[in-house]
Amino acid sequence: MSLIFLDIYEAYSHPNKSLKHHIKEIITISKSLYKLGYRFDIHFLKSLAIYHDIGKCYYLWQKYNLQNNKHIIKHSGLSAFLAYLLLKKNKSKLKRILKIPNINLKEEELQYLLYFILVHHSGLKKLEANDIEAKFNLGSPFENNINQVEDLVKTGLSNWNEFEEFKKYILSFNPTNFELNNRYLDTYTAFKISDLLSGSFHRNLKKLEALMLLYKFGVTDIDFELNEEKLRKLLIKISNKIDENRLKDQVLFLNSNINLLLAPTGFGKTTLSI
Repeated sequence: MSLIFLDIYEAYSHPNKSLKHHIKEIITISKSLYKLGYRFDIHFLKSLAIYHDIGKCYYLWQKYNLQNNKHIIKHSGLSAFLAYLLLKKNKSKLKRILKIPNINLKEEELQYLLYFILVHHSGLKKLEANDIEAKFNLGSPFENNINQVEDLVKTGLSNWNEFEEFKKYILSFNPTNFELNNRYLDTYTAFKISDLLSGSFHRNLKKLEALMLLYKFGVTDIDFELNEEKLRKLLIKISNKIDENRLKDQVLFLNSNINLLLAPTGFGKTTLSI
């Protein structure tokens, strides 16, 4: 552990669920989706699984959000910035602290990865500078003057110039490029379903249990096209069979058309963003 981070083996992603297990469960559950007929880029999904919650390794997230159940510390912005430092800036010291496995990504894959991490608790849209900063704790008086980036700077793990470079890097990416790469949307959909299912169980699932999760709930076939109606039915079918409030709440969101993301016009399918 550094002064401000636990590694992915020490940190927890949810009550009674380690971050390491959450990552493994997302990958395992997604393999069930693949076996059921839904196609996506497994390599890119693994990258999303590994990096999407690394901001939860931040000691204040563990202290307030996990231990005290006070959800005041954000993680999606910090997760994306840490991924940028690790994959774009090759911060070897940070990699050793977090104990993140090596992953090789093409430039386009890295752009999509950082973008999806930033928005994985909101909707897919073109981000402005203030949208990016809003995903961080940056010293607002309403957040007890917590400043995640300043903590990185103080410990020598980054600097403010790199944070500005990170924002410019994100802003240079245009989400309308989704029309050119359907495989990223397909993969993001598989990731979000798997992330949601894993996070709904506040305990570490056994490998076989995670692999058979969809089958257990009677999901035996998934079409290539996960359109809005099929997605709703899938999540409702699963939620009716597990006694987990978080997943049931997400289905209520879907039924009230909140946080359901439509792909660009002409794309022909919908994707999930919760």
